[in-house]
Amino acid sequence: MKIAIFMNLILLGFIFGCSGQDKVISQEEFLSHFKSSLVEQGVEVEQRAESKSNVIKDKTVIPFAVSPSEKHPDGISVFVFDSSKEAKKAMREAQISVTTETRVREYRNKNIVVFYYMNDIILPKYEKEVEKAVKSIK
Repeated sequence: MKIAIFMNLILLGFIFGCSGQDKVISQEEFLSHFKSSLVEQGVEVEQRAESKSNVIKDKTVIPFAVSPSEKHPDGISVFVFDSSKEAKKAMREAQISVTTETRVREYRNKNIVVFYYMNDIILPKYEKEVEKAVKSIK
């Protein structure tokens, strides 16, 4: 009897200990929802080849062009981290260098960080759509 109670306590401790773990979004899941959300909102996007980032050291960026048929399309950079804690830290430490004609917005959803670079600082075109797409996945 004492062993059964002890085992139940250990099991409950394990369950409660694991329930507070950081929930993460997989890269594939996020990119799928993100792209489809933007397209559903009427935003033309094109995913580009992944590359090393200058914004977040030693991290691969997944770049997108917004309205790629335009002469100077806006850009989106997506970063996927192992935890939301890493994502928060990366946003604080990001080295963003842009021209004065470029406006940058930062978004985060759990372990995903997104930077939206708008080439037209006076008339931001898709700011709300990008924010909605980032937050569309729970």
